[in-house]
Amino acid sequence: MTNKSIFLDQVGYSPRMKVLQFFIEGRNFDYTLTDLLNAEVCW
Repeated sequence: MTNKSIFLDQVGYSPRMKVLQFFIEGRNFDYTLTDLLNAEVCW
């Protein structure tokens, strides 16, 4: 992972936390399942 995340440093780098961070950062946007797959936030 190239970007340091204070959030993930605190809660851990589990896939569930990565998804949560993705939604927190982009809470004003709508996402499709394909967007999530391309963002590499799922298994």
